[in-house]
Parts: sequence; C-alpha cells; structure tokens
Amino acid sequence: MSHSALFTTEKKYERPILIVDKKGLIGRALCEKLKNESLVVFVSRENPGIEHENIVHIPFTKSFPTIPDNSYSHIILIDEGLEVSKRAIDSFLKKAKQDNSFIFIGVGRDDLTERFIFDATSNYEKVAVGVFGDIFAQAQVLDKSSYVNKFIFDVKTLGRITIPGDGTLEEYPVYLGDVVDKILEICFGKQEDKVYYLFPRFGVTLLTLASIFKRAKPDLRIDFEKKKIKQKDGHFFANGTYSFDGKYELEERIKKIDLSNIGSFSQPEGTSQTKTKAPLFLISFTFLVTLILLPVVSTASFFFIGQKLQMYLNNNISTGNTSTLNKISFLSLKSFEFSSDSFFLLDQEIGPFGFSQNLSKLNTEISTWKAAAKTYYYLTQSLNNLGPLLTGKWANSTSEFSNTILNLKNTIYYYNTEKDINPQDQLVDKSLADAMSVLSSTLDTWPDVFGFNGQKTYLVLFEDNSILRPSGGVINYYAVVNIDKGRITGANIYDTSSSDANLKARIEPPFPVRRYLSEDNWSLKESSFNVDFSKAAVASATLLNSEEQTVVDGVIGMDLYFVKDLLKISGPVTPVNSADIVNSDNFFSMLERNQPQGYLKDLLTALFTKLSKETNISPTQVLQLMVSSMYQKHLMFAFNNENQEAAFALNGFSSSIVDNRQQQDGTINDFTGISEANIGRNNINLYTTRAVSQRVMISTNGAVLESLTLTVKNNAGNNPDNFYQTYLNFILPSSSTLDSVYINEQDQKIVQAITDPSVYEAKNFSPPQGLEVYTRSQDGKDVIGFPVNIAPGQSSRVTLNYTLSQKLNLLQPEFSYSLKLFKQPGVDSYPYSFSFEIPDTYKITQASNQLINTSSSAGFSGEVDEDENLNISFSPK
Repeated sequence: MSHSALFTTEKKYERPILIVDKKGLIGRALCEKLKNESLVVFVSRENPGIEHENIVHIPFTKSFPTIPDNSYSHIILIDEGLEVSKRAIDSFLKKAKQDNSFIFIGVGRDDLTERFIFDATSNYEKVAVGVFGDIFAQAQVLDKSSYVNKFIFDVKTLGRITIPGDGTLEEYPVYLGDVVDKILEICFGKQEDKVYYLFPRFGVTLLTLASIFKRAKPDLRIDFEKKKIKQKDGHFFANGTYSFDGKYELEERIKKIDLSNIGSFSQPEGTSQTKTKAPLFLISFTFLVTLILLPVVSTASFFFIGQKLQMYLNNNISTGNTSTLNKISFLSLKSFEFSSDSFFLLDQEIGPFGFSQNLSKLNTEISTWKAAAKTYYYLTQSLNNLGPLLTGKWANSTSEFSNTILNLKNTIYYYNTEKDINPQDQLVDKSLADAMSVLSSTLDTWPDVFGFNGQKTYLVLFEDNSILRPSGGVINYYAVVNIDKGRITGANIYDTSSSDANLKARIEPPFPVRRYLSEDNWSLKESSFNVDFSKAAVASATLLNSEEQTVVDGVIGMDLYFVKDLLKISGPVTPVNSADIVNSDNFFSMLERNQPQGYLKDLLTALFTKLSKETNISPTQVLQLMVSSMYQKHLMFAFNNENQEAAFALNGFSSSIVDNRQQQDGTINDFTGISEANIGRNNINLYTTRAVSQRVMISTNGAVLESLTLTVKNNAGNNPDNFYQTYLNFILPSSSTLDSVYINEQDQKIVQAITDPSVYEAKNFSPPQGLEVYTRSQDGKDVIGFPVNIAPGQSSRVTLNYTLSQKLNLLQPEFSYSLKLFKQPGVDSYPYSFSFEIPDTYKITQASNQLINTSSSAGFSGEVDEDENLNISFSPK
C-alpha cells in the first residue's frame, strides 16, 4: 500500500510539493527554503530533523521509492547517481502528467546519458532536468569522490591538501545554496529550457582550487602525489542552459566554509639559524627571485608553444594525418592549460600593483586559445572515425560510435565557446565554420541515419544536371543502399529506364512534363520535376516502390558537381569497360564525349569502388566536401522520419521551400527563387550561364514593388540541336500580383496556360497568342511558370515586375524586411545583384553584413552559391 500524504491546509501553493531525495542533502536544503511556503512531502533515507508543521517525512526504504498518495503541484526528484531505476522515473513522469504538475529531475553529470535526457524530456512539456556538478556545503563535508569535498575533509582533519597528478584535472565546484536557489528558480520561475547545467560553464584545475583554499587558510600545506587520473569532461551535450553562465565567485563560496577544525601536524624540521644564517639568506633571496620570474616565464613560454602548435593545426587540419594531428592538438591543449595555471600565480603576484586590466586581456586571450585547442583536440579524435563512417566502411563497435558522437558534441561546444569569447576573429580554421553548423543541426539524427537503431535503406539519385530539372537534374541512374550500424551492406547502381519499364499503373505527371516533354505517364527518370527537393524525393520513392516494390527510409540526391568534387578526393579513375582516365579536370568533357552510352554509370561504379577501398582519404576533406555540397545543394537529403527531415530541411539541406519565419506587423517576409527545367532533352546546361538582379522598392503608401530579372546565356556552338528550351519557374511570396513580364525588353501579352491535356493534345490544337503563364500555389508560395527558347550563342533577359500582397502600415515606429533567396539545386554559382529602396522620409537603421547601405537604400552584389538571407531594418527619420 502506498503511503498517505493527503493534506487540506491551504498555503501559498494549494497542493503540496513532493521532494524525493534518497541521500537527503539537497532535499533537506530545499525543505528549509519551502517550509513556510507550502506543505512539503519529503521522501529520504534519513529524517531531515526539521521540526515544522509543513514538513512531512516519509522514509526511503526500498530500492526505488513509492510515490505517496496525493495530488502535487510540483515534484522534485533528486537522483544524483541515477540510483532510481528508469521504471521508477517513468512512474514519476506518469504521476506528473496525471496531476498536471511540474517535475524537476536532478542528476549527476558523471552518470548522465543523452538517452536519459531524451526519455525524460520528450514526452511531457512541464519537465526540467538539472545536471549537478561537484556540490559542496558550508557546514558538512559531502561526497568525497569529488576533490572539492576531499580537500575540505583533508583541510579539517590533516591540515594539508594532496593534489594528484600534475594538478591539471578540472572540476566544477558549486555551492549547495546556489544549487538549491537555481532549482527553486527553475521550478517556480519562468521555464525557458528543459535541460539546465547547475554548475559553472568553465571548470577549475585542482591546482587552482588548492590555491583558493591556500588563500583562505595561509598556513595550509599543499603536497603532490604521482597518481594517474582520468580527466572528466563536464560538457556532454550541445543543448541546455548553463545556470551559472557568468563569472562564478567560487572563492567567495569557499570562504563561507569553516576550516578552523584542523588536526595537529608537525612542521618540517629545519637547520638551526645560527649555523646557516648566510646560506639561508641567499637561498631565500634566490627562491624569491625565481618565484617572481617563474610565472612570467612559464606563462609566456607555454603560451608561445601552444600558439605554434595551433598554427600548425590550422594549416594542416584538412590534409594532415589524423593520428598525428590528434597528438599535436593534445600537446597544444596542455600547453595552454599550463599557461593558464601559471597565469594564476602571475595574477596573484603582480595583479595588486595596477596591472589588472592588462592581465584581464591576457587571461581572455589564453582562454580563447585554450577553447580553440580543445576544439581541435576533440575534432581530431573524431576524425579518425569519420572517414569510415561517411564512406560506409565503419567496422567499429556501437560504443565507439557513441564516443565519436560525444567527441563531436564536445567539438561543437568548445568551438562555440571560443566563438563567444572571440566573435570577430576566431582562431579555429574558418573553413570549419560550415561543418560546425551542419554538425550542430544534424548530429542528434546520426544514430538513426547511419543505421545504429536498425538497418536503413536509402534511394540515391544521380541527378544529371547537364539536363536541368527543378530539383537538380534528369535521373538516368539511381542506387539502393543499405546501411547497418554505419556500414554499407548493399549498394547497386541501376538504370532508371529499366525500372520505368516495370511501371504498370498510370501516374499523371506534372503539367510541364506532359505538355512540353510529351510524357503521358510519370516515371522515376522525370521525378525531379518539383521546385522542392523534399517533395520530389517523395515522388521518386513512390515511383521506385511502384516499379521495384522497394521501400526506402530516405532519399539522397547528388549531381554532377558533387561527383566532380569527389574525383578531387579519390584521384583519377578508369570507368568500367573503358580505357579512359577521368579526373576532376576532364570530367565534364569526358562525360559529354561519351554520352549517352551508359558512361556515367560505369564511371560511378569505378569511383565508388575506389572510395570503398581507398585507405588514405582525408576524413576532413570528405566532411568538408559533403558540407559545402549540402549548402550549395549539390548533395541533398530527405527522410521519412519527421525529426530527421526537420533537422535537415530547416537548415536548407533538403532544398525545401517551406518557410518558418514568423509573420509580424511591420515585417515583410520576402522570398525569391528561380528554377530552370531543360525541356529540350539535350545536355545544353553544360554551356549555360546565368545572372540575377532584383530591385525592391517600398512606396510612399507602404506597397512593396519588385522587379526580378534573370539573364541566361546559351554558350553552345551554332548548331540547330543546341537550342536551349527551358521552362522557367519563379517562386514568389503567396498572392503576389504579377504586373508584367518582359523578355528581351519586349512586354509580353500574358495569357493563362492551357493545362487540360484533352485540349493541348488535340490534333488541331493551336497555342494561344501570347506568353502562356501557369501559376500554382505550393507551401505558401506562388510558383509562376512559362517556357522560353534561347538560340545558340544568344542571351535571353527575362524580367518579372510584381507587387507583394503584404503592405506596410507606415504609421508604425519601425519596420523590417527579410529576403530569403532560394538557389536551385544543380546550378553552379552565379552573379546576383540586389537593391532595396525606401522613401526619403525613412532611414535604414540596420542591415545584414553583406549589404552596403546608405540612409535610404541598401545593395548587394556578388556570387551566390547557396541560399542567402538578407535583412534590413528601417524607421521614420
């Protein structure tokens, strides 16, 4: 039978608060704080000894506690060592849902797992997990497994501190009273997160910690013992809020502790002063000079060594041997740690003499370099495994994969730490910035993506963007790849024509496919006819299942630019059934010369065979190629799993046109995308180039007027077969008004496109006079399409003039304009110019870094190779 804890007395909180803490130390402190606020049911191993009418103690007598009967406003479960089983925690979460109460779960950082955080926080909104550091208290010695408490115990009983190893081990001490205050703030204040780290963001070394005790007790003796100790890392996850994010006044907390109860100890025996007076004076003087100079020399020396090692890492991170780089990063990190410890002594020596400001700058610089060194240390540890993982050759254990993920999360943490300290000029190689962004946004999905939670099957589309399609290129070949625990267990390349021949059912193709390609049935080959790759991927997967009865977990799209860059990493390859030597420089010319003889399939087979066997490929190069290709949309991903799809789509890696920006008063959310589809069935896109210009004007009545121009040049030779017949799609904000279309400066007569097959496929059909424009809605956007023909050696200039449906109320005090420029997959970089103009009575107050702005206008001119976001704020003068 459950214990009863039913009360009726009304306090500040109408329902009682349940606190469960087997050890009882944190729970008792919470009871002291809450006893005058509410009725508290306290479950612990020992009676807290608090005599108060609002505290009811229930003994913790079993392996895990039974929840006392009642309806609670808050449940606080302290489970530092995760001694309470998962079944018990589930019962507490179930109870919280039943009572609609807030639940706080406190756990120790050494026992924390990512799985635990996910299980505890994913299924209930009113929950928070607090992660404890090394807690110490004023009146009692707590857990002596942490060095801060061991030091307190040794000071009280022995009068000395013994530091293990070299003193560089880091701990994260935090005062019990501060922890209790933060728990109450989380439980009864405004909850802004689900995971809270209840210890300082930055740890202290044992040498620093001992020095703090030394200042509190000047006669304290400090010894060292040779002992191998393992460094504990306090940062496991990229997400969560540090409750003590600023400078934590640890020394002030240590001073609160009563260190007076020190046992007797003998002083070291010394030689009599009468016999050694002169030598002792000289020894003391020499020691004093050395003591003054040593911190200066050691701080500067170790800092200099660390810098040199770090510069080597910057220059070789992309191509160097990962094992060697890891050793160098370890030495670099240790150099900065030694420099940091020496700086502490330097600060104590000369800080009081007016050098505080200069020392503060030096300390910041050391901390910055130290964070950069930790970034490289964890990154190089991860790189050894990333190569086999990213190329499907993983042969290590699941636990090794978990360690790789952990190291990558630590890499992200310290990269962001250095970025926060030094945002203007980061020390970590800038080429890693995009990689850090991709890792931050997708790392949590890796266990599922790489088949560590069950085998995954992926459809890989080889999109031939020499014949452009809206989501990349025509699909002549595809592969079905099976991945189990990071290893590719099956992969074969197929011809889409063979699979399309198996399609028995009839599936209506998109309008441009049927009208301009004369295909009355949709096929896998032409499934990339959607401006949104994630939508096109669904079509490809559906058609594959209809043709081959193969169900896939996701779709990966890669175009010829990605294959070309892979050849830079793999080196030259010889296609199957050929004597050619193909490299990244001659790739396109060889492909053109051998089309359409299955040459690409033979080349891909040879390339991926070489990659699967090659052992000297740099994992950093593989990672950086994948990252840059993801941003430039030469490599794209779409998944069935909603969480995986969201992680990739929200960062642009699924080339989705879904827009998650919030619509607010005084804000214009603009969207511009241009998509070409080669409907001439030739590989003319090897010879086409393009440029885009856009002009945005805010009129005096608040209307947003825009002019968007695409210039496409056909650089092919003068041959009748080299006409570029393209179907253009312009992706604009919903309900935009198309005012006019100009082609080569000629105003076009706009007519509604004939989309009924029974009409345009009729024997005597004659197209209407004018430009047939087909407008459709998709994901909150207007997609406006029409065909354009461009002769060999000629350019075509297409201009759309339109008005957005949004209109600004110019009586408001401030406004903002946000443009998302959507780049088409399969297209190389192109010039883009942008201008933004507002009435003279307004002024621009803020603009994105890439914009050059004056008081009443802003502009951009440059190459675009990925999606761009431009933001401008303006207000009345």
